[in-house]
Amino acid sequence: MTGHEYLKGLLASQNLSDEQTDYLQNLRQEIEAVLRDEYGHYPRIYYGGSYGKDTIIRESFDLDLIIYFPHTTNCSLENIYHSVHQTLRNANYRIQPKNVSLQVQVSCPWQFGFHVDVVPGRAKNKTYKSAYLYKNNENCRMLTSLKHHIYTVRNSKCRPLIKLMKLWRIRHKLQWKTFALEQTVIRALKGSRKHNYERCLFKVFEFIADELTQTLLVDPANRHNIIELPYLTQHYLKNAAETSLNAQSWDRIIW
Repeated sequence: MTGHEYLKGLLASQNLSDEQTDYLQNLRQEIEAVLRDEYGHYPRIYYGGSYGKDTIIRESFDLDLIIYFPHTTNCSLENIYHSVHQTLRNANYRIQPKNVSLQVQVSCPWQFGFHVDVVPGRAKNKTYKSAYLYKNNENCRMLTSLKHHIYTVRNSKCRPLIKLMKLWRIRHKLQWKTFALEQTVIRALKGSRKHNYERCLFKVFEFIADELTQTLLVDPANRHNIIELPYLTQHYLKNAAETSLNAQSWDRIIW
C-alpha cells in the first residue's frame, strides 16, 4: 500500500454517518427556529466552520452557525451580540461567550464537549458578503467575510489535506486553531498539485518545520486582520512536524 492509498483510506474512515449529518442539520433547524422566533426573517443564517467548508471529520466535530443582521439594522454590534446571547439563554441553552461567537453547549451522543458556535454579525452592505463582528474580549469590531473563508477553502482543492492535518493535530494533541491550520495548509501548498496526499502532507510538514515561524498569516477576507499564532504553538508545531518528517511509516505519523 502506498502512502497516498493509506491516507485516502484514513480519510474515508473520517466521513460522518448519515445519522450524524442528520443530527447536525436538525440541530441547526432547532437553533434557527429560536432565532427566527425572536428576529423574524431579517437575519440571514448560514452554516460556517468545518460543515460549511466541507472539512468536517468524524474524530472531532462541532457546528458553526453564522447569523448576519442587515446593514440597516439600527442596533450596535455589541447590542446584537448580547441580544443573541440573551435569546439563546431564554431558550434554556447553556452559553459560554467567546471572542466573536457564542458557544452553545449541547449534549451529543457521539462526542463529549460538543458545542455549536453561533457567530452574530452585521452585514457591511446589502450583498451580505462581508460583515462586522463584535470582539467581546476587546470591546471592538472587526470586518471580515466568513462566507469568503468558506469559499477560499472549498475552492482551494486543499480540503482533503486540511482534513488530514486536522486529524494529525488531534492525534498529536496540538493546540492549533482551525483557521490558522487551514491557511497554513493553503499557503504551504500554493502552486502545488494536490493529487498525491503523501507528497502534499510532507510539503506541509516541511513548511511548518522550516518556514512557519517566519511567515505572517493573514485573513484572506481582510489583509489587516492578522491570524495569531502564539510562540508556544509555533514551537510545538515545529517539533511535531520534524518528528513526522523523520517517521518511518504513515501509521506512526497519523495512526
